[in-house]
Amino acid sequence: MYREALAFSLREHRSEAEVSLVGSDDLVAEVERTGAHLVVANEVPHAAREAAFWIEVSKARSGESLGAEISADGYSRSVRDFHVKHLLEALDRAEEELVSETASQDEAVTPGPENGGPDEGLR
Repeated sequence: MYREALAFSLREHRSEAEVSLVGSDDLVAEVERTGAHLVVANEVPHAAREAAFWIEVSKARSGESLGAEISADGYSRSVRDFHVKHLLEALDRAEEELVSETASQDEAVTPGPENGGPDEGLR
């Protein structure tokens, strides 16, 4: 039930984000299929950790706050009382990385004088 609440909150706060609820057996295949940038799970498989930013949420125990391990672009953090704000921070970091990656790829294909593009005076 907690995953549905997180998904609902994420959709409310970041309506442009694509959110998928996936069973743990299909997690790695789904990450590979969709190219997911952020994975939130109770147990994040090693392959998913390599492919995406991730949040590993502790299993809820009666009377205890919900903890989590968060890894986003080399940034790693443990939190004892996991809240939606932590999820949004990780999503924002993933989005920043995606935008940065896309910009780098766009720069790599921009034609310059050395590969048939405009010379320096025409830019």
